[in-house]
Amino acid sequence: MSLADARAAAIVFEPQRLRIARQLRKMNRVELAKQVDVSAAAVGQWEAGEVRPKPQTLQTVADALSFPVAYFGTSGCTVAAVDTQYGFFRSLLKSKQVDRDAAMAGAGLLAQLVEVIERHASLPALDIPMLPVALDAADKEIDAIAWRVRELWDLDAEPIADMVRQLEQHGTVLSRLEMADDVDAFSWPCPARPIVILGTDRADKARSRLSAAHELAHLVMHRDHPKPGDRTLEKQAFRFASAFLVPPDQLAADWPGRISWRDLLRLKHRWGISLAALLYRAREEQLMTPTTYESAMRYMSRLGWRRTEPGDLGPPEEPALLRLALEILQQTGITETDLAAEAHIPLAELQRFLFGSGTRGRVQVKM
Repeated sequence: MSLADARAAAIVFEPQRLRIARQLRKMNRVELAKQVDVSAAAVGQWEAGEVRPKPQTLQTVADALSFPVAYFGTSGCTVAAVDTQYGFFRSLLKSKQVDRDAAMAGAGLLAQLVEVIERHASLPALDIPMLPVALDAADKEIDAIAWRVRELWDLDAEPIADMVRQLEQHGTVLSRLEMADDVDAFSWPCPARPIVILGTDRADKARSRLSAAHELAHLVMHRDHPKPGDRTLEKQAFRFASAFLVPPDQLAADWPGRISWRDLLRLKHRWGISLAALLYRAREEQLMTPTTYESAMRYMSRLGWRRTEPGDLGPPEEPALLRLALEILQQTGITETDLAAEAHIPLAELQRFLFGSGTRGRVQVKM
């Protein structure tokens, strides 16, 4: 990039973009300041929008963060706030703030990429109902909300073949990103289009499906009042996810009565959830006594099934909507390099967001 590019970016400098790039690289203000040879206070002033960096300094910032200098100039569109207080994280005790910040920055960057993709392609319309609940909502109320979403999406009472695909078909953008071990999955109710980020380090399909349904719960019930790490909201989300994947009436109809591991493995494959989750749900629905449940869990522990269950479901479901969008755009002559350049983001970041296995999802190209 030339100094002219840096001058242009400095004139329309967007403070939030600097914060996103810095947090994505897991740098604090002091660390960035040292690399740029300015004070940490100066970086803070840039991010607060109090002053703008000089063109040559902005070029040094771009080099330090491995971003095109043009990224730091506004596109004219409002950049949504990506503070972690606006996202849904499972726990604030187990995860580090720097890791949550990096995860949210990734979601913010993905939202900017989606904005560019939607200039050329029509993604599925957003169809995530908002059905808020009170903090003291009864389990049956949450079950009813899960069933209502099933009805709205014409899912009836059948098993959900692909949880990730359901989210994508109804307007949510998903990606799998490498995150810290203590950041499993999270969602961000971005004003333009919700973002769900799933982790890449656990090859557990049942866990991944439950995580995707868990994030759907937050978008349905808690979208207008996110509270990261709130135990009540997390408990409600788990209840919704479980009831969404396996409706209570269907679980009662399928439950074998006495514990039969062969029958439970059959149910695991039918509904796509873990043995542990099935047993927990059965206890919650009073299909088995607490004593029987504890005995079953001890048995699983003795056999090592709490770590690795039998009945492998195969690889986790993969997001595919954005990848398919790229494949269709390529037919019109728009390449991944073109998209990265238009969004002013590193090509490596675009590839990190878009590429994975599978070809599911639907888009229509604007001709």
